[in-house]
Amino acid sequence: TVTKKVNRQQSGYEKIIGQIDNVEIEDEDVSVTFESLLQPQDVTLSVLTAEGEDVTNQVQATWFETASNTYLSRGNAIKGVTEGTQLTLRVALPQALGMAYVVPEDLAYTVKSSNNSVVVTLNALPQVTISGTVKDITTGGAIAKAVVSVSQTLNGKYSKAFTTKTDQQG
Repeated sequence: TVTKKVNRQQSGYEKIIGQIDNVEIEDEDVSVTFESLLQPQDVTLSVLTAEGEDVTNQVQATWFETASNTYLSRGNAIKGVTEGTQLTLRVALPQALGMAYVVPEDLAYTVKSSNNSVVVTLNALPQVTISGTVKDITTGGAIAKAVVSVSQTLNGKYSKAFTTKTDQQG
């Protein structure tokens, strides 16, 4: 008895795409035919801003096989993945996008038999308004033309600073 498997390998990840069990080989050649094989699929990524602008070519996408966390590929598409494979997609933003949009959470995706398009829509970072009055600690009066600086870290990676001067009312 022989078990015959047809494998597809990609970046150290192996997937059985067809299998025939219990083939009897006696004294002659034996021919077997696979009734069906899993067809390799391509999965493509599109990344859009909240305003609908396509920024796919600006981001870095990394694909992993979910169960083993095995690295598969980097790029906006992954080719030759079989139906049923569970993928994890990680999207990294460059500085220009990372200062305006939230880095998306890792995305889980199961490969289908066709139409494997993944669309990620970026969410804008929330806006915050800071207001107040700068006062002299001794007199309690407002200080006109005081320089106020605020800085923040965006997505745990990028720094953004704002500087302004107070008006006549501090």
